[in-house]
Amino acid sequence: MTRTLSWRRAATLIADNESWLVWVYGVPLLISSSIPLWLLAGALGTVPLFWFARRIARGQWSVNTPLGLPIGLFLVLGLMAVAVSIDLLLSVRLYAEFVGGAALYFGIVNGLSGSKVENANASRAEGKRFARVLWVLLAIVLAMGFAGALGLRFSDKFLPVQLYPYLPKFDFSIFNPRGFTPNIVAGAIAPAVPLCWLWGWRQPRAWRVVLYGISFFLLGVIVLTQSRGAVIGIAVSAALIAFWLKPRIGWVIAVLLVGATALFLGMEANRAVDSSPDDSTVTAAGRFELWSRALYIAQDFPFTGIGLGTFSQVVPVMYPLFINSPDAPIPHAHNMYLQMAVDYGVGGFVAFGGMVLTVLLLGAVTLKRTRAAPSELLVTGLVGGYIVFLAHGMLDAVVVSTKVSVVMWIMVALLTVLYRNTLPGARYE
Repeated sequence: MTRTLSWRRAATLIADNESWLVWVYGVPLLISSSIPLWLLAGALGTVPLFWFARRIARGQWSVNTPLGLPIGLFLVLGLMAVAVSIDLLLSVRLYAEFVGGAALYFGIVNGLSGSKVENANASRAEGKRFARVLWVLLAIVLAMGFAGALGLRFSDKFLPVQLYPYLPKFDFSIFNPRGFTPNIVAGAIAPAVPLCWLWGWRQPRAWRVVLYGISFFLLGVIVLTQSRGAVIGIAVSAALIAFWLKPRIGWVIAVLLVGATALFLGMEANRAVDSSPDDSTVTAAGRFELWSRALYIAQDFPFTGIGLGTFSQVVPVMYPLFINSPDAPIPHAHNMYLQMAVDYGVGGFVAFGGMVLTVLLLGAVTLKRTRAAPSELLVTGLVGGYIVFLAHGMLDAVVVSTKVSVVMWIMVALLTVLYRNTLPGARYE
């Protein structure tokens, strides 16, 4: 009996503190491509501990979440994508990274919404835990922004003056020997910009200054990356946010932002970009060529895909490129949606579409529930960040890099927590 009580106390301690204990395996995900596979596997080996702790402490493996089904489907499809891969070690690592990201999602959701809120003091405690996870998220994004700015790979797109020669440089070869890809850096940090704007609006003045300072720093890094996908994503997100918060004038702002984005894209499409052979995908023609290869792969391998992470190995052999330089590293199709079909087959594309639709519906329901409530701006910021992620994904594939996809796993987990906790009234501000 005593032993049973001890196990239950230990399980309860783990379950009640899961929102920060998840970093036992969450931290290795941030450097997953730079550590031995056995170390990553060891970190992920701790994941079942949390599930068993929930079962013992609360009588359930996990709280119900709308994303459970599409994530489960992805896990099954991923096993098939590993089985058909021509590079088994690479695919196993990528699959392990996805398992870790999904575990991080469930860990945060359970850690922040696993216990019942019975009084005002408990409600405030829950709110503080939620806010701490938000600050952890922003700390990760800030670290990515600093590292990205100081270790950025050269890119020449639309800036009239090159600023790279004036920036200090640091050697981050342990993470990427060639330097950080501009579009990946921008895709990692851009979703946090709407969150900083809107969450900061209701904060005390000092915290508002901090959050707005973070957003301007992130915007500066995005300018350095010259990522068109990030610029488009922020513009689309800002337009939809304005339309939601200020319907009377929002449509005017939306039209202006969409028009400016279309003009920007038109100018970029008509401009002949003579890029270095290291990155010929900056041209529209280069992207279209990669997208066409992704469609060919989806047609030829509709059930299993070609295997996780093998795009750069399969395409030169089976689908030769003519516009993109053969010396340029092309790890993916530069389109998040097509990449799902490439890696997982058509089933993966459908599952990813279901996941995206579920998050959007979840966000729409939460926005409706928190209309005019104190937490409305926070929810709007998280939804706006997800829209940035989706728009950026039209031109790149952030999801193939776990180091940065961790940001989106956390944001979606926080949105899920708010969705689960909005029925009795807004709790987080």
